[in-house]
Amino acid sequence: MRASRFLLVGLWGFLGFVSSANAALLGTVCTFASGCGPDFAVTSTNPIDYAYNTGAGTGVLSFSGTVGNVSFLDGQLDPAFSSQFGSTSIPVLSATGGDKAFLMSLTIDSTGNLISGSLSMNGRVVGFPGSVTATSANGTLLDGNLIVGGAIDQLGWDNSNIDFTGSIDPTSLLSIAGYGTGLSGIISLNAATNTSSTGNVEWNESWSAAVNGFDVVVPLPAAFWLFLSGITALFSVSKKARQ
Repeated sequence: MRASRFLLVGLWGFLGFVSSANAALLGTVCTFASGCGPDFAVTSTNPIDYAYNTGAGTGVLSFSGTVGNVSFLDGQLDPAFSSQFGSTSIPVLSATGGDKAFLMSLTIDSTGNLISGSLSMNGRVVGFPGSVTATSANGTLLDGNLIVGGAIDQLGWDNSNIDFTGSIDPTSLLSIAGYGTGLSGIISLNAATNTSSTGNVEWNESWSAAVNGFDVVVPLPAAFWLFLSGITALFSVSKKARQ
């Protein structure tokens, strides 16, 4: 199994559900390497649990963990911070007066229709080495509710992976810092530890499975890439002028 990344897609409604059943991965995975934005690793000693209610015909998938290291693209952090500490692989510690917790809960029907879903992520992005808290390019201190009120709006899966897309509250810290309001990702499960009757992802029975990999990417808004294009153009003009 391998850890994967996440990509923003649009809302997809079907027959009153947030997402229609999709017996395959969404296939729209965005990686940090391809330039999508902050990449948060999520780790936990707890398995993913899926509790199915036969009478209601729905189940709840839940997972809790801690936020691990995060990678940022050049230009996302305050220039002084980036030049001093670099802009990739920055640790996430507990938020001031809080924690670095990750929580996710999805309600799903017996055929895999996503009915509702949410997640939250707290933490403090610090410099390495040292414990200096990072600030974004617009001066926002990255300490607190990094992702708050996140809603999951689309779900996909195969035998041992579950991916999803969603959005974060525009009042969340990352949105204020200029990173946009989207998120997406894929969870890689350990098939050998899956307790379902088939050893695969099932939606009409209860099961649990260890997690092999779980990362979250918050794709950057288009305005950020326009900004970088403008900076690149100005740099090129300036360089030619000096020549």
